[in-house]
Amino acid sequence: MKKYKDILKEINKNRETKKAKELEVERLEYKWERRRAAEHGRFNNEEWHKYYELAQANEDTIKELYHDIYILEIKARILKANARAALLAESLPIIKKAFEPYAGKPYGEKTAEKIREEVHRAGYGFYFEGQDDYRIVVYTLNEDGYKSFADESETKGTANDENGHIMSFITSDNKINVLNVYQVKPRDNYSENPTKDAHRIDKAIKAYNKATKEIESQRRDLCDLLPDGIPRPDTYIREYQVIF
Repeated sequence: MKKYKDILKEINKNRETKKAKELEVERLEYKWERRRAAEHGRFNNEEWHKYYELAQANEDTIKELYHDIYILEIKARILKANARAALLAESLPIIKKAFEPYAGKPYGEKTAEKIREEVHRAGYGFYFEGQDDYRIVVYTLNEDGYKSFADESETKGTANDENGHIMSFITSDNKINVLNVYQVKPRDNYSENPTKDAHRIDKAIKAYNKATKEIESQRRDLCDLLPDGIPRPDTYIREYQVIF
C-alpha cells in the first residue's frame, strides 16, 4: 500500500490530466466561440453555424476525449478510496497507542479528551458513530488544526471478530475495548493498479449494459406473447449509469 501523501499527489496529477482534456474538448467544440455567437445572433447567424460545423468535424476526437475523461473520473474515485484506506492504515497505530493506557477503563469525558489530544498532535481526529459505537471515523487535520473536508481526508472502519460479527469499540458499560481497535477493517478496498481497474470497471459496465439490453428485449418479446392470466415480468430492466 502506498503512503497517504503519495496517493494525494496521484489524485492531484489525475485531476490536472482530466482538466487538460476537458479544456481540449472545449477548444475542439468551439464552446466559447459558439456561445458568443449565440448571444450576438440568437443562433440565427453564419458565425454560429460556422463554429458548429467546425466542431462537428472534430466529433470523433471529442468522443475519444470524453471517454478518456470518464475513465479519469473513475480512476479519481479509485484513488480517493485508496487514500482513505491508506489514511486508516497510517492513523490506526497512533490511535491504538493513545487508547492502550486506558484499556478497560471508563470512556469518560476527561479520558476521551486526553486520547483526542494525543491523536490530534499527530495530525488526526476521530470519533465513533453508529449504534453501540461500532464504527470509527478518522479524518486529517489541516494546518490550523481543523477537520479537512475533502473526500479523501476522511475514512471509516469497523472491527469484526473471526466470524465477521461487528464489535463495538466502547462496551455496553462504557469501557474502552482496545482489542477491537486492533481489528479494524477499512471500509474502502485498495487498488494496486487504479488505471487498470478503471478500465476494468468501464469494460464491466459496458458488458452489463449489453446484457441488460438483450434481457430487456427478451422480456418485451415474452410480454407480447403471454396471454391474459399469466403474470408478466413487468419490471423494466435498466442500464447501469455512473453519474459524476
